[in-house]
Amino acid sequence: MLRQFHQGRDTPYQGGVLFTLAICAVWFAAICNLSAEDLVATTTKPPIAGAAKNSTATLSKPDPAADKRVQELIHQLGSPRYTVRREAANELRQIGAEAFDALHVATEDSDPEIAASANYLLRQIAVRWVYPDDPANVKTLLRQYGQQADAARVRTVEELAKLPQNAGVAALCRIARFDRSPLISRAAALAIIEPAGSAKPRPPMDATLVEQQLGGSSRAAVVWLRQYIAQQREPAAAIAAWKQVIDQETARLEKNNDTSKEVIFGLVWNLADLYRQVGDQPALIAALERMMELNGDGPDATIVQLLNWLTVNKQWGALDAYLAKYESRLAQGKRPLYYAALARAEQGKKDLAEKLAAQALGVDSQVRFESFSAARELESRNQFEWAVREYRATIEKQPAESGEPFLARISLASLLHDHEQDKEAADVLEQLVKSIQNDSRTGEFYTNFRKLYLESLNLPEVDGIAGRYHFYRGCQYQAEKDFTRARDEFDTALRFRPKDEDIADLLIAMYNLPEGSDAWRASVRQQLRRLTDKFQQEIDRNPLEPTPYNQWAWLVSNTEGDFQKAIQYSKRSLELNDNGDSGAASYLDTLGRCYYAAGDYENAVQCERQALEKVNYLQVMRRQLALFEKALAEKKAGDKERGAGSKERGAGSK
Repeated sequence: MLRQFHQGRDTPYQGGVLFTLAICAVWFAAICNLSAEDLVATTTKPPIAGAAKNSTATLSKPDPAADKRVQELIHQLGSPRYTVRREAANELRQIGAEAFDALHVATEDSDPEIAASANYLLRQIAVRWVYPDDPANVKTLLRQYGQQADAARVRTVEELAKLPQNAGVAALCRIARFDRSPLISRAAALAIIEPAGSAKPRPPMDATLVEQQLGGSSRAAVVWLRQYIAQQREPAAAIAAWKQVIDQETARLEKNNDTSKEVIFGLVWNLADLYRQVGDQPALIAALERMMELNGDGPDATIVQLLNWLTVNKQWGALDAYLAKYESRLAQGKRPLYYAALARAEQGKKDLAEKLAAQALGVDSQVRFESFSAARELESRNQFEWAVREYRATIEKQPAESGEPFLARISLASLLHDHEQDKEAADVLEQLVKSIQNDSRTGEFYTNFRKLYLESLNLPEVDGIAGRYHFYRGCQYQAEKDFTRARDEFDTALRFRPKDEDIADLLIAMYNLPEGSDAWRASVRQQLRRLTDKFQQEIDRNPLEPTPYNQWAWLVSNTEGDFQKAIQYSKRSLELNDNGDSGAASYLDTLGRCYYAAGDYENAVQCERQALEKVNYLQVMRRQLALFEKALAEKKAGDKERGAGSKERGAGSK
């Protein structure tokens, strides 16, 4: 699928808890005076089994004799004789990796000499973060991990946690075991332990793999991960142990900075999920109250996470109690109110949902782009009317110098086009196009705004906005069967020449326009050939980039060309996809179209249904599925009629 606005839509509000951990981690590192060289990564040689003499922390099989020797050497670090202490330190330094866990325990030894020496020696051991059998995306994320500051390492933890199919779990276990920052170690464990806010259940964890990564470490985060593995087998039996862990962390918070409120919040959330699993509603409500106490006046993102989690798991009793108790707190933020409205809508309480959504609309935005981001989230949650209303409020209320009305107009027009309301889409963009064309200052402001937010917001160029306006107007006239005016608008859109990949849908619309002269159609075909050639050149230059394969397949499958090649290219884009569910949905949509063009309606329907499972709010995909299902039903009916006719002819010949 090639669409103008089908990229993943991350909002500025993601990563609240771990970002706070990052700030705490930076402060902790500063007071401990850790140097950048403490975490220098080495090259990715294979792990060495046994007590090999190296200075790189790695994974190995337990060796009782080696472990005993390490303990003896650590004890000698407290010897009154300097030569004994020095020789013990040198040998531990040579052992390196196999001494890491024991040295870490020794940093809390009652003998201050041993604790100080263990701390010093830990800084001599560089950690091997990248392993040969790590997935490619994990290797990319970890490549500079040992050289990163605390805040950057926390961001890496966040990215590892987002990887699908538990791809980042082994690396997160590694970080929980070896990262010398207690906060980052805990953050890595919580990235695995903390409940998922998604409706999709997490795939089962490979307990053997986790244990292999954790080794013999007794760090708090590692103990939690072992406990989490046990929790998967017996949720009810794990409750008492987690309550004890939470009590320990709470006591630790009062004494030092090895933990934080955010860490305790994550642990309580896991406990709340256990209460959910065993059906203990009063305990679940109490856990929610504890989380709100920990959050205090913290970010709205935390409240949003909890509301979404309760909704996904259909915990309506707990939701009712939560909304009743924290009504005034929710009323302070736009996003919490909208998520409360979404919860009520899912619960089936439509009147309450509409009331909360109207209340959210009236809340003045306190953060830049908050209103725009809320509208995008509503759009992705299939709340078309609420999203349109919030977009229009953004256009009317937000100052032009903020740039937010630009964003709202462009996204609202795209949303309306997706719902086949092309006249309204064109009307929304018309004023913006006139402002940019008639006022050089507006055009210059938009150009500078686009440069500032190009990577995060994927905004079109100035001419691209005009191109989209005329495209939507052409679609309006096409729906009205005014094909002459539609053709004129499409031609005008083409003259503005936005990026080549953005004109694919325009060329497809022109190709499928019912009326047009032979010369005009020949010109359209020439443009199609030029664009497919361009995509092919991009494939030849960079055969590991998925986008050109998808673009080529989408363009050909909607017009003319080698449909079998389009199927192969589309499959290749899926193999190379590195953009999560949003990329997979887009590429599956294209593959469905390729199968449809080739007459394979069964596979077309299957692919489109898989695409909608990943991204279900795009109406164009729903329309495409309906088209495929209709073609499949007609094919089956035709096959049935032909089969019946064949039987009749056979009976008559006997």
